[in-house]
Amino acid sequence: MTLRARFAHLQISSVRGNVGTRLAKLDRGDFDVLVMAVAGLQRLGLAARIGQILPVETFLPAPGQGALGIETRAADAQTRSRIAHLDHAVTRAAASAERAVSRGLGGSCEFPLAAFAQIEGGTLRLRAWAGSATTGELMAGEASGPPREAEQIGARLVADLKARGVDRLLSAD
Repeated sequence: MTLRARFAHLQISSVRGNVGTRLAKLDRGDFDVLVMAVAGLQRLGLAARIGQILPVETFLPAPGQGALGIETRAADAQTRSRIAHLDHAVTRAAASAERAVSRGLGGSCEFPLAAFAQIEGGTLRLRAWAGSATTGELMAGEASGPPREAEQIGARLVADLKARGVDRLLSAD
């Protein structure tokens, strides 16, 4: 659910800049509240700045939030071999499903898009929503299946959202 959909009475504005710039705007009083990723604040040692965590049951995060990636040169087998133990299959599957939603809907900073995948009991459950930043209207969906089919689960969810008209919402802004 988007903040605009849940709290229609609020005046919601975008804020640009790096974390320090955004926090400075909050401290200056430019905003009463600032919504940011918990994982990013924690990584930067700014966990004390977190006033409240929005529950994932109500507010899904942006696709891939909290997942770290390591990029290497394609031909550097030695480096890839040295870091192979860092691969976390559960995180990789969840992030792959979430990124499939973002890719399939043309995700960017231009419209509200959220996706969250969890693996429980050997099943990957993917929830997503997308909507209009202008109206607050959103469309939600869910798909599940084996973690090894993470990309396909994401693609199925995108197909479902598109069949129900999500493109109309995304182009409304």
